[in-house]
Amino acid sequence: MVTGIIKNKVDKIWTDIWAGGITNPLTVIEQLTYLMFIRSLDEKELETEEFENMTGEKMDIIFPLSPAGQMMRWSRFKDRDPREIYDIISQRVFPAIKNFRHGHLPDFNEQGEMVEVPEEETGVELVDSDPINTGDGSLDGVSFEAGSFSVYGVIYTVDFTYDGYTYNLGGSHEILLSELMTILGIQESAAEAANVTVALGEQHDPDVDPQEFYVQQQAGDWLFKSDVAFGNVYEMIIDMGNGIKYVVKVTDDVQESTDLSNFLKNVVITG
Repeated sequence: MVTGIIKNKVDKIWTDIWAGGITNPLTVIEQLTYLMFIRSLDEKELETEEFENMTGEKMDIIFPLSPAGQMMRWSRFKDRDPREIYDIISQRVFPAIKNFRHGHLPDFNEQGEMVEVPEEETGVELVDSDPINTGDGSLDGVSFEAGSFSVYGVIYTVDFTYDGYTYNLGGSHEILLSELMTILGIQESAAEAANVTVALGEQHDPDVDPQEFYVQQQAGDWLFKSDVAFGNVYEMIIDMGNGIKYVVKVTDDVQESTDLSNFLKNVVITG
């Protein structure tokens, strides 16, 4: 349990977010993930610059050297006026992150138009995130890898439903059967489960994509995890071995993304 000073800071952040008109936790997670990502990129760039100064060796850089490119760095914009921060993030940072290629962020010209990173082999792999298309062209998944740095933006949930109870597990997170049974009100011990299987839909098709949803037995318990967003409906069958079976419906809830306009206009980002 979070208590004391840390709890007060967390409570204040959520109060500011709600006051700014953002009430969807998935939206908050997505947008804050972008901010943490750009901050981590800047920290990596600072390390690279320090290494260059010590060794004199020229290193590959992440941020463009133009004024617009350098302004996307966390250390350059974090102490500015909140409204200016919002403009930088909404017009530069977020669009640049969505077009991150080969370990480099795109640049912007004097007209504010994006100059995309050329498609070329640089030895740095871009990891396909299998983003979800919400129908309006917006992205609901962001996954990047640049050298040893990687980040995944969690913006979908895996929903477990049983007998009127629903539990929302953040995408790419995991949960133990013992925890899930308690949350869903199943008054049994996970250690006594004889078997747990996952089937696709009401037809109970066993051909389940392990990236979408999988179950793995662990010492006296079972572990569940989803690595990618999915559109299928699964049924998780918990067989207690005494003739009693619990069937839990497993679905994926994908939310459209919005921006942090009001939040960033009212909150000063520090750190």
